Amino acid sequence: MVEPAAARVLVRRAAGGQVIEARFDLSGLPRVDSLLTGRPVASLPSLIEHLCGVCPAAHHLAGVAALESLWGIDAIPPAAQHLRRLLHHGSVLEVHAARFGLNQPLVQPIKALGKAAARAAGSPGHFPTTAVVGGARQQADPTDIGQLERALPDALSAARQLAHQMLDASQSGTDRPDTYKGANLALVDDAGTLDPLGPRLGILDPSRTQLADAATPSTWDDTVAMALADDPAPRPYLRRLGPDLGGYRVGPAAALRVAAPPPGQAAALRAEWLAGPGGPLAARAIMALSSVEAIATELDLLDPSDSDLRATTANTSAEGVGVGWVDGARGLLVHRYEAAPGGTVRAGIVLTPTAQNEPWLAQLLTEAIGQNQGPEAVALAEQAIRDVDPCLPCSAAPPGQMHLEILDQPAGS
Repeated sequence: MVEPAAARVLVRRAAGGQVIEARFDLSGLPRVDSLLTGRPVASLPSLIEHLCGVCPAAHHLAGVAALESLWGIDAIPPAAQHLRRLLHHGSVLEVHAARFGLNQPLVQPIKALGKAAARAAGSPGHFPTTAVVGGARQQADPTDIGQLERALPDALSAARQLAHQMLDASQSGTDRPDTYKGANLALVDDAGTLDPLGPRLGILDPSRTQLADAATPSTWDDTVAMALADDPAPRPYLRRLGPDLGGYRVGPAAALRVAAPPPGQAAALRAEWLAGPGGPLAARAIMALSSVEAIATELDLLDPSDSDLRATTANTSAEGVGVGWVDGARGLLVHRYEAAPGGTVRAGIVLTPTAQNEPWLAQLLTEAIGQNQGPEAVALAEQAIRDVDPCLPCSAAPPGQMHLEILDQPAGS
């Protein structure tokens, strides 16, 4: 049996030994941007489907949306939108279910619903094939829809129980209280409600008192910059606040800070979460419940006989910039493609939740290691990594099995 590679935390200390900063080492995390450069833009859909084995549905949907932005496709047929949303929420449930593995009686119905939703959306395998540029590949199979409908009641009951349990744990101090000091980002609809495939980016400033005017994909370059653009940890920041104050986070806790889910029990639990310590595990459970409720909504709206699945595709040799995004289970994922004349990719950027949340994880690691020593520091550092949930195998490791190494950086590094 091959043991997983160790996760590393790099610590900077003052001359007296005090911890100045502790950061998760992302140097081994590959950047996939280079795989896009120089390719014909029209060839990207097949590549995007297999770009990431950890969050394949999120990359699939964000990448197709970036191509639609580049080619000027504004309106996706409603039937295709419903299928994309089924795929998205199904993938979210599968990711979240893996983080609540100790509660199998509640986890299994949620995970089963996630798989059924992806199958009904036309993606029964690990790598999704639901979306095509301009719409969806095929209509939903009525048999798959029937299976999804039958799985929904048990999953809805389990998700409600799990969300209440995690919220109770947060209130009792079992879950880590939310001490994050930066801005929060999440996708919203035009009315300001959380929408993981939404057209706008809701931004809550670091004081948690003011929502900025929501950005759109076309204004992404004016909204976010990267301090270390070519680094595995690119340190993105909000331009209007600058690199020192503009750090932000994404994901379930950020989303619940920014806005409420659509009306339902998840939205009601969000109010309790905000009034309490706001732990990340409780936030994840509430967002899982929101996805179950969203699947119920999509089932009511979906018409398997609707064959209008694709918008007209514009000129695929168009040059310019296209930005696509999706708020996946771990948070905001952004694909940005810049096409040269003739339709080849001049530059591609894939900004993952892991990269965007690295400064938040650094804050939690600095608190854990700076205030504790020995096994306790290691245990708290492991919990910080699980809370932020980077898209790396160590995030799913049981307590004590993350093989975490805490290393002091050489002076002056």
